[in-house]
Amino acid sequence: GSKFLPAGLSERIPRLITAFWNPAGFNPNIVGGFLAMAVPVTAAYAWLARRWPRRLLLAGLLLGEGATLLLTQSRGAVLGFGAALMVVAVARDRRWVWAVALAAVVAGVAIAVVGVQPALDLVMGGVIESAEKSASGRLELYYRAIYMLEDFPFTGVGLGMFPRVLHLLYPPFLFSPDAEMPHAHHILLQAGVDHGLPGMIAYLALLLLLGALGVQAVSYTHLTLPTKRIV
Repeated sequence: GSKFLPAGLSERIPRLITAFWNPAGFNPNIVGGFLAMAVPVTAAYAWLARRWPRRLLLAGLLLGEGATLLLTQSRGAVLGFGAALMVVAVARDRRWVWAVALAAVVAGVAIAVVGVQPALDLVMGGVIESAEKSASGRLELYYRAIYMLEDFPFTGVGLGMFPRVLHLLYPPFLFSPDAEMPHAHHILLQAGVDHGLPGMIAYLALLLLLGALGVQAVSYTHLTLPTKRIV
């Protein structure tokens, strides 16, 4: 299976939000994809905070975001978070390059020992050969998402409604009618499908803001170094 946490754990956690138009909710991979970009920014600010009250507050936020990221059980999101955290560490202190290089060597040795295919199965959840993971399958989903965006440009189809609308109005050729396609496998297209062009633009602006905050976080100490007073 594609889950790496104990079975039934997510069912024991009470839901805070249940959309009346889609009781099944939305796919956790969508949440994981966003958290993979947001959590490293929180980690950078928590790492660089100079005052303990602020550091403790950011550490609490980081703990909550990290726990939510794990509960999404999105392997790609967890790997993306790890990669982003390495980038933050190297940007903060160049000495972390050695740790990143060591991690790459360990990963390479592990892949050489267990084999490439088992490693891919571990990352992709054992469905690497399915149409959903193929290039042609992904392209078909992208085109279907674009069709939805063209037909519902202002409102989108609604959060979590992609699989229903896909099989009802835009049936794919490479997937069986009972195949579960929870999302478009493209985070920006998914934002447009769910919320229309205004939502896509807002989501893109949010991504740009996260990028700016990340750059500001890793360069914070350099921007606030005390300057010498010239007498």
